[in-house]
Amino acid sequence: MGKIVQVRLIPPWQGPSPLCAFAGGLGHLRKDALVIMDPLRGTEVRRIALEAPRGLGGTGAGLLALEVPATLAGNAQVHLVPASNEQERVVQGYFSHSQGRSFLAAGATVDEFLLASPNARARLGRYHIYGPADVRVEDSIEVSRTDLATLISLGSGQAACARGRQLVRLAFPSRETRADLPAEVPAVRHLAHGAAGSLYASSERAIYHLAWQPQGIELRSTMAIDGPGEVFHLAAADDLVAAVWVQEEPAVRQHRFALLVFDASGKQRFRVALGGTEMSPDDACVAVGAGYVAVGGVSSVHFFDSQSGARRA
Repeated sequence: MGKIVQVRLIPPWQGPSPLCAFAGGLGHLRKDALVIMDPLRGTEVRRIALEAPRGLGGTGAGLLALEVPATLAGNAQVHLVPASNEQERVVQGYFSHSQGRSFLAAGATVDEFLLASPNARARLGRYHIYGPADVRVEDSIEVSRTDLATLISLGSGQAACARGRQLVRLAFPSRETRADLPAEVPAVRHLAHGAAGSLYASSERAIYHLAWQPQGIELRSTMAIDGPGEVFHLAAADDLVAAVWVQEEPAVRQHRFALLVFDASGKQRFRVALGGTEMSPDDACVAVGAGYVAVGGVSSVHFFDSQSGARRA
């Protein structure tokens, strides 16, 4: 009799996340709204109602949110939300969007943004805002659905993704810069942007701290994770990287999630149990902000101190 192979019931979360840390707190994209959370208190401070939200991205100082109302008959809207309590800007146009989750990121100027959606012929577009109802695509780069699974913003109108055994930097005017991954790094499941010039990549069971050098990709440290399970989602900031880890028992349809946080040198700071089978994978994304780590998704979010792992109310 041949070897019995268990089927994974919970695939890793790849592509755009419903959580985004920014200078004004945490952006939480729910099924019907963009909610701004105070990470210190774990409380809601602002809610912007959205019809059919499709994407969330950060500008550092603010947020970008994409919605596709049926009343716009094919058009879409992007909300540009500042860090302060000032009113957001709303711009409308014919954007390349779909019914799936879209990648949204800051452009090179305050009047630009990047957008890519999982369409049949996906492209990363650079859009320029000329007016509230005048948004035009100025340039675009072809990307695949596989590219979209690991696509991240590098800020200032640049992005990066994993493509086979390479990392690809995408910039405008339309160009790609490719670099081979170190031999020690297997297939990449997630990417996350760290400090200037550094990236984190995850495989199924490890995290890699990488630096994009002129001569290629340098491997700075490897964070191998002991015990059964695999990386479900990944996020990073200047001084740390956080992963949600999932351990499954497919035969009895049970699973457990945990939060793992490492510093930039690869030393583990803490590991916190998050929940078991009652916790939906849709609520198991991770984001990293100033002094906190957030775990959540379409219906909930929880905050943890980034040094101790203590849960905030």
